[in-house]
Amino acid sequence: MKFITVREAAELLRVSYKTVQRYLAEGRIPYTKPAGRILIKEQDLINFVNMTNR
Repeated sequence: MKFITVREAAELLRVSYKTVQRYLAEGRIPYTKPAGRILIKEQDLINFVNMTNR
């Protein structure tokens, strides 16, 4: 299982860092926060992309 950071997610989605933060706050992308650091499962990001491309 691979995790990516908010910044990496923003680069992959080609959106701003703040946009990814908003998606996380809205619950559109699930995440985990071990030791205060937000991490996103790569598969969850893929699922998000697939849902938005429908």
